[in-house]
Amino acid sequence: MRELWRSRLVSHEKDQSRYLSRVFNDHFVIVLLVLFGALLYAYSQFVKGVGNHALWTAPLLAAVLSLSLPLGRLATLLQRADTIFLLPRTGQLGGYLQRAVRYSAVLPFVLQIMLTLAAWPLMHGGAFVPLWWVGVQAVTQLLFKGADLALQFGSLYFAPQLRRIWRPLLVLCAFIASTIGFLLNPLVALLVALLVLALALRMQRQARQQRQLDLLTTVELEASRMGSIYRFYNMFTDVPGLGGGVRRRKYLDPLLSGIKQGPGNSWLFLLSRGFVRSQEYLGLAVRLTVIAAVLMWICSTWYLSAAVGVIFVYLLAVQLVPLAGRYRDVVFTHMYPLPDTQRVHAWTQLVRVVLMVSALVIGVSAFSHLPSVTTAIAMLALIFIAGVIPSAFLTRRVQNANK
Repeated sequence: MRELWRSRLVSHEKDQSRYLSRVFNDHFVIVLLVLFGALLYAYSQFVKGVGNHALWTAPLLAAVLSLSLPLGRLATLLQRADTIFLLPRTGQLGGYLQRAVRYSAVLPFVLQIMLTLAAWPLMHGGAFVPLWWVGVQAVTQLLFKGADLALQFGSLYFAPQLRRIWRPLLVLCAFIASTIGFLLNPLVALLVALLVLALALRMQRQARQQRQLDLLTTVELEASRMGSIYRFYNMFTDVPGLGGGVRRRKYLDPLLSGIKQGPGNSWLFLLSRGFVRSQEYLGLAVRLTVIAAVLMWICSTWYLSAAVGVIFVYLLAVQLVPLAGRYRDVVFTHMYPLPDTQRVHAWTQLVRVVLMVSALVIGVSAFSHLPSVTTAIAMLALIFIAGVIPSAFLTRRVQNANK
């Protein structure tokens, strides 16, 4: 079973690295860096506005930390075929699953430590707390997360109540204990976490001793976990078995009614429907626009809003460049006597409209947050820049997209 776990882990990491390299490309990393910087700036401004000994921060932090505990499901890496081929060796899977628990604890533990460090400025009502206080709270969070993983492990042995009942109770208990710890002393929460972990380990041990492994449920839970991960990947790249796919979206047809059919609009007719009906390009435009609009509420100055808006509009334009070569494998697009310049012009027309609509949404969000003449002028300039970007900066890339 040790060799089985090693081989599964190597295969899993190789598969995940392949998708992660596509998801976290250069443009998306820039978006994340901008978003992370904006969130840090907004959080610092929020902390400055909190007065000392604000009692409401205790339940707020406790709620955030406790609700983060269910994040990070048990990764068993079992496959559907294992319900048949590993069925005779079900009793030997205990060591395999213990290694799975240790592997599954890494990222959630890192997340809990990061959240605890982020909560440091607001602990004890925004008053100064020593470093040992933060360390005790971090250990408390790790103990609570360890108890959560123990309950997930025990639930695989025909004990679904550990997953459906005791895990929500764990979150509630962590919330109450953390609230008391923030108000009084973190050692109180630490003591509760130790008791909860001991109870969770005892229930896990009893489930393993009294019942057999529910192999079918274990495989189904792993398939559900991996399915959620692949659905996230599918928002950025095609995943075999899921695929980007297309949807009819008949309700969006009025947006395309102004494009007349004819030889002069053949590429515009094709690309516009490819954009509207594809799950990747339309979803990408909506996601980036929503993220940028949210960031407008975080930016406190008009020039920062303008800079963020230009970055997001340009990134959206770059991400839409592959749309120009979407139909390069369709033989009829090469046989039909249409000049390639029409394809470039059609892409420019379509993307210009998309960018200007995105810039308009971003501008409205920025102006509603910072209503001033300067903000209005900056957002009008953003809309103008959005109309210029496709033809001024990306024409060469589009010309090469179908080669």
